[in-house]
Amino acid sequence: MDYRTGIRMMRALANGEETFLAAVEDAADYEPRTFATFARTQNLRQWLTPLAASDRARAALDPDLVEELDGFREGEPARSQALLDLCAPVLV
Repeated sequence: MDYRTGIRMMRALANGEETFLAAVEDAADYEPRTFATFARTQNLRQWLTPLAASDRARAALDPDLVEELDGFREGEPARSQALLDLCAPVLV
């Protein structure tokens, strides 16, 4: 899988999970482990996290990436609260 395929997958994801899954099926060179490396390198976890909630999408992703996304999703409320706490003095 090359960089262009990774970009194509992310562009498809911008149109929703079904479009992403269709792009995965259509891409002859899609490889879950290589896509996971691409996602990590490009720091795309926040964009991919919603896929971890779908069994169909989970099956299309590298298992190690799915585990990371699950952890990222679990920690999201605390990260969001920390950002709110940081911004609160500015908003007042």
